[in-house]
Amino acid sequence: MKKKTEKNNKTITIKVYVKPGSKEEKIFFDDDYLVFQTSLPPEKGKINRELIRVLSKKLRIDKDYITIVSGHTSRYKLIAITHPNIEQLINNFRKQID
Repeated sequence: MKKKTEKNNKTITIKVYVKPGSKEEKIFFDDDYLVFQTSLPPEKGKINRELIRVLSKKLRIDKDYITIVSGHTSRYKLIAITHPNIEQLINNFRKQID
């Protein structure tokens, strides 16, 4: 059974805007979106995999907790994070990138 389906998990969704072809990789909040700048080209799901990898590293959680709900081929994505300590994860994440 995957971790994201365990009992007592909570889910939060985050709107993400992706900027491919940037000079450096960067992640930050801007208005209603989490902005992910990456040097990767938008091809064959590379950015989606990198976005999940970066978020899991920043949040210090397994990749299984993060899914792309919509926007797989768009710059605008909706990400779902399912975890029992979601509030604490988000607060720590905001402190890291603010």
